[in-house]
Amino acid sequence: MEIKRFSTLIPLLACTSATAGVLPEGSWKSTAEFGLVATGGNTETTSLKARATVSLETMEWLHSVTADALNTSDENGTTAERYFAGIKSEYKLGEKSFLYIMADYEDDRFAGFDYRLSESVGYGRTFLENDTWLLKAEVGPGARQTRYNDESHDSELTLHTAGSLGWQISASSRFTQDLSIDFGSDNTVTESVSAVTSSIVGNLAMKASFSVKHNSEVPPDTEKTDTQLTMTLVYTF
Repeated sequence: MEIKRFSTLIPLLACTSATAGVLPEGSWKSTAEFGLVATGGNTETTSLKARATVSLETMEWLHSVTADALNTSDENGTTAERYFAGIKSEYKLGEKSFLYIMADYEDDRFAGFDYRLSESVGYGRTFLENDTWLLKAEVGPGARQTRYNDESHDSELTLHTAGSLGWQISASSRFTQDLSIDFGSDNTVTESVSAVTSSIVGNLAMKASFSVKHNSEVPPDTEKTDTQLTMTLVYTF
């Protein structure tokens, strides 16, 4: 594993949070996660996971940046790595609707490719939002570029669809369900993430999540479906 790439998540988050503290415009929020992961599918080993998210909301915009790193090791050393970075901006058309633009970078040795770039623009709408429930969805055209481990390349147009459900179970517990499907002529990527977050004390919380990611087409000797069961500590700045 490249230790430097994995370890830069924490200072990156701290730097961004400090910057947010000196910028007066908008509402800033930062979260950092760290925990243990049990994976299934292409690998069945114990892993370490780190994740950082920073968002800024103004009267007209909602911006968010996410960085995620996964390191898998066994008695022989590092066996797999996954890195993800994403940026997204939403322009509010009113109380319910928005336009979005997003770009993701993924380096996933689990899925048999060296890296993958995805971009999309489109329309979203919040169908329900109150103290208990949140339901929103988005759809738009996009593109995807993939470099496989054998150094071959693939580029395709995509259709991005995604939906999010939030349920405030109690004052201290929240359930979230995120589902995205990116349809492509060569490959369709489906990802589902279910999570329960419970407050421990102050800004510290415990999060349990289960994710399933499926690729319709994969390189030889690579499974189409990967799963992750994650337990992390979450700190909100």
